[in-house]
Amino acid sequence: MQHSLPRSATHEVIFHYILTGRHPPYFGINRLEVVTCAVGQFMDQDMQVIAMNQPGPLIAAAIYVNSGRNRNQKSLYSFTAFSSFFNVRWPGGETYPAAAYISWYIALAFVNGRAMSDVFSIPLLGWLKDSSSPAQLVILRKDNHGAVEEMVVGTSALQPTSPPLGYAASTPDDVIAWLNQERTGAFCICPSDCGAELIFILKLRRKYVWVMLRTVGRSVQPEDIDMQTEFETLTDNLFSRVSPDTIEYDKPLKEALERLPNPLAPQGTLPVLRVLASFPTQPPLSRNAAQRAKGGPVAVLKNDTFQTVTESSPREDLIEALISSMHNHRLPYANHAFSPIKIGPASEPRKGKRKGSAEEPQKALEHDSSKARTLSDRLIRSIPRHLSPPSPQNLDAKPGPSSNVATDAVEEASSLPPPPNPKRVKKERNIPSKGSNIAKASTSSADIPRRQSPRNAKPQIDGSKELSLTPPDAVPLRRSPREHKPKKSGGT
Repeated sequence: MQHSLPRSATHEVIFHYILTGRHPPYFGINRLEVVTCAVGQFMDQDMQVIAMNQPGPLIAAAIYVNSGRNRNQKSLYSFTAFSSFFNVRWPGGETYPAAAYISWYIALAFVNGRAMSDVFSIPLLGWLKDSSSPAQLVILRKDNHGAVEEMVVGTSALQPTSPPLGYAASTPDDVIAWLNQERTGAFCICPSDCGAELIFILKLRRKYVWVMLRTVGRSVQPEDIDMQTEFETLTDNLFSRVSPDTIEYDKPLKEALERLPNPLAPQGTLPVLRVLASFPTQPPLSRNAAQRAKGGPVAVLKNDTFQTVTESSPREDLIEALISSMHNHRLPYANHAFSPIKIGPASEPRKGKRKGSAEEPQKALEHDSSKARTLSDRLIRSIPRHLSPPSPQNLDAKPGPSSNVATDAVEEASSLPPPPNPKRVKKERNIPSKGSNIAKASTSSADIPRRQSPRNAKPQIDGSKELSLTPPDAVPLRRSPREHKPKKSGGT
């Protein structure tokens, strides 16, 4: 175990077991060195497939690596050792997959809530509104009825026997299924043909930030990294940019990103935070470079926080978690640990109702109805007792300037059809009118005046007498039919 390649493979397998509860994809013959160091074994008769899935050798190697005096070279949580593994290349060109180790660090960093600006260097913070607010790592999944549930990753989720926090996706379909909350895990460790190596979710003020992380700058100077090109890889065509044969996954991936619940991201952009990471030197990201990166907010992983958090973690928990994973002692997720979420904008108090809200039409309808009832009552009280109440369709009629109640009633009666029951129709009676002969009018209940005088109107019969709205000689509606002669006025 003195060579860097076997130690790099041991480090990789240990943290993949801790995060996912299972062995990473088997190695090829180019990692023969792990067999010669008695850590790995051949899995086929042709001796072309190598694995490190034997509990005894792997646990012994983990204890050896984790208990050395020189922590910079042998410790599992050494930032210096991890950085050296990150830049190692195997004979076939393979590199150290850092997704599992970075996931373990992210879980430690956000276990008790931490500001995103402490973990990521984000030049453009306007979309976060408050970069100092603590964010939490969460798991989203769908229940049996399709409702989305969440679980906040707390301290208990980091115990050696707790359920694995990572989901190892082996195909593009697995990545899309995880984005659709159909696979359980706080982290999605993506396959090699995906532009992102790691995807996880942070909760900030009742909204979610999907983070896509990609490692860059292996054996390259930080200033030589093409940041613009690397950020463009983390778009809605994660697969076709890496492998053109996977272009058929672009559409379902885009649809999955559009359906992400309650995303916190600028309007009209990809609802994810795109993050680049490099070790041991943090890649530079200026404000101008961030503005040129189209497609959504961008950031880089802060290496100083990375080193502080990883090197302060207890080493005993790693060995116990490895043993529990290799012996299948990790517990499943408990259903009571998840709670349903409300899909849609966060329910925040508003100072006033938004124009065009759903409550305005109902309030307007109630106001109009109340106004109509008030107008109806006022008109009914102004009608003479010998006339019938007005119908609703005539409430809008307005009296003219020289309106006369009796004359208007005659005009209305002449235009209406005969009543349905002629036996109950009153006999004609004479109603005096200014400058006219005796008019005939029906006093049945079907007679509805088109217009009524206002309450204080004083219609004139002649220059000396006034007609009261409630004449004393008005004939009741139900009195026996007979003719009534109007009293002669002094002017006729």
